Amino acid sequence: MILIFMFGSCISYQIIMTSLIGYIVTQFDPSQKDFVKDWKFRLYVSLPIAVFFLIPLSLKRDMGAFRYVSMASIAALLYTAIVLIVELPDYF
Repeated sequence: MILIFMFGSCISYQIIMTSLIGYIVTQFDPSQKDFVKDWKFRLYVSLPIAVFFLIPLSLKRDMGAFRYVSMASIAALLYTAIVLIVELPDYF
């Protein structure tokens, strides 16, 4: 179950971050709306996210490596707050 959860959470983080970056790009430059829906945009955004964030987080080998989980939790809460702040005007 942990292995399935790990892959599911990594994929969902990729989708959420790519969607957020696409939303931000279209808010600043509405003419890029077609490019944001293209597979090239998803590749340009997803690849650096995977290389710089997901792969280093996935390389933990022992339980001692999880001593920094609280920092990741705080970063995840901050990221959730940013998503809420960016998405909030769309609901009004």
